[in-house]
Amino acid sequence: MKIRIKFSKTGAMRYVGHLDTMHYFQKAFRRTGLKIAFSKGFSPHMLLTFASPLSIGMTTSGDYLDIVLDEELPADQVLSRINEQLSEGFEALQAVRLREEAKTPMALLRAASYQIYPSCIDRSAAAAIFDQAKSLMRQESIIVTKKTKKGESIQDIRPLIYRLERKDESSTPVLSMMAASGSIEHLKPDLIMNALVHFSIQSGVIPDENIYEDNKDLLWHYHRTGLYGVDPRILKPGDPLGSNRPEPLIMLDI
Repeated sequence: MKIRIKFSKTGAMRYVGHLDTMHYFQKAFRRTGLKIAFSKGFSPHMLLTFASPLSIGMTTSGDYLDIVLDEELPADQVLSRINEQLSEGFEALQAVRLREEAKTPMALLRAASYQIYPSCIDRSAAAAIFDQAKSLMRQESIIVTKKTKKGESIQDIRPLIYRLERKDESSTPVLSMMAASGSIEHLKPDLIMNALVHFSIQSGVIPDENIYEDNKDLLWHYHRTGLYGVDPRILKPGDPLGSNRPEPLIMLDI
């Protein structure tokens, strides 16, 4: 029996790395008393699959994992039993049963959405930077330098950015972002933010100060809001991601 669980990771748990998160959920599922399925062979492991690793320091309210059980149970019962074992900062939000032939969430993943909040940066400066999002999206190309295991590479990331717009929450400036994610094409949100900051400096909107370069990893709080199993570029105009679907990824392959 396959179950897909949508979960959140917030608070102090944002500093727990992906491998430790995997081990944490493995131990939590063992404590539930559920009959978890294991792989066969010399070194069996729990059949637990995550959709996408989450960078340290990033929070989420829309990540997914699949678990395989050797028993038949209602999905809501699995949800309540895992929540009983999760510490503050982790919460299982939704659970659905999948077809046996359903693909893993990692195989389905095509896009991710984020909200970016100012952290170690003045709110007025953050608002000025966020206001440049529309102008940046009007550019035919956005060239960045990506660091890889083999060194550095030059890439045009504009085709991989699907949405970039300012959407404030009360008095806090917030940037809403959607970009390619998954095994086929993947774009980290910090690359987009670095490009937006440099664009704002070149446009004269903010001063060319060292703080934007020296502390770029501390300026923003990244929060992942959703993972999507369909490439937004194949949708018809006016058909937003998730339309006619209760959830973007969790309901795609049931």
